[in-house]
Amino acid sequence: MAEMDVHSVLGLNMDSGSMEDAILNNATIADSWKGVYLTVKWMQVVTTLFSILASVAFIVYAVVRRVVKSAEVRPFFYLTVSDLLLAICWLIGAVVYRKSVCSRNPACYNIQAVAQMLYISTFFYTLNYIWELGKSLKRKLDNDLHKITSTERNIGRAAIILSSVVPAVLTVPTLYFGNKMECYGNSTHPHSCLVVNAGSLVTLDPQAYTNGTCKIIHLYSTSVFLCVFFLTATSMLVYVCVALRGYYTNDKGWTAINVMKMSLLLYLAIFFFSSVAAALLTILKLFDHEEKNELYKVLYYIQAFTAMSQGFLNCLAYWFIQQRLQCLNENSSHDMGTQTPLLSSQKRQYASTQIATNCALRPDMSSF
Repeated sequence: MAEMDVHSVLGLNMDSGSMEDAILNNATIADSWKGVYLTVKWMQVVTTLFSILASVAFIVYAVVRRVVKSAEVRPFFYLTVSDLLLAICWLIGAVVYRKSVCSRNPACYNIQAVAQMLYISTFFYTLNYIWELGKSLKRKLDNDLHKITSTERNIGRAAIILSSVVPAVLTVPTLYFGNKMECYGNSTHPHSCLVVNAGSLVTLDPQAYTNGTCKIIHLYSTSVFLCVFFLTATSMLVYVCVALRGYYTNDKGWTAINVMKMSLLLYLAIFFFSSVAAALLTILKLFDHEEKNELYKVLYYIQAFTAMSQGFLNCLAYWFIQQRLQCLNENSSHDMGTQTPLLSSQKRQYASTQIATNCALRPDMSSF
């Protein structure tokens, strides 16, 4: 009688046979994905460690050399700090991961919420750095390296502050109402702490929530992630296209133009490389909650590698660009001391070839 009462209260009109089949079916599906989740976990551990090491190396160097306040270094410094915090958060998620969880796990819910906040923060910091990079490189092209107005400084400081404040404000409802209403959803699922949930928290099926508020929180957090991604992606594309168009119309130094193109396009490529898989998975989960499609496995592997590598790739790109700029400065100084000056067109040709031939990628940290 007690069992029948429970079933009647829950509104379940399922016989014992169908219940057993459903349980076995769910168990079979879970077992088939355990290998995927375990692989994602170790990929997450390895890639986050690389990002942490690269980010810490740059942060320590920037602090020791006291270049954090530099107009060119400061935006990238804060981007690196944000990448570091994100990598640490996802490393914690991989450590907390278990193959099976027998009880509701609010820790994973909060880890994913904080990770999403930091992930969004990296979007804003990347946009800010690309914007600052374009202005800085334009000043170098115009031979006006020291012309930074107080208005530009104030805008830069405000952008850095807002890049952290806005994601935090957007995440407050998810953390506050989610914990108050215990909107942990399917946080009992084995992969609830892994990066595969970036953008959609730990929810597989919104119907698992017991009240409308939790469904709204899930939809809110997912919408915030996608809106911020498309907003920052569109802004970066528009800015880079406008900037490159302006550089093409300027006939001062082909080598400088090549460096500008390379730096802007490189950071833009890293942004899309690190975030497209997460955005695509978030969109797919809005329409397919069961994750039975084999496409999920491919995207999980891609996301575990790309999203986790963001900090490492950003630091690598920064070092690469600084080496190119150092080579450009060395070639310019050498050309100025030449007793037989070349024609203007020959100088541009000579400088562009020197970058490719004589400027090897030397591990000279002074370029930072």
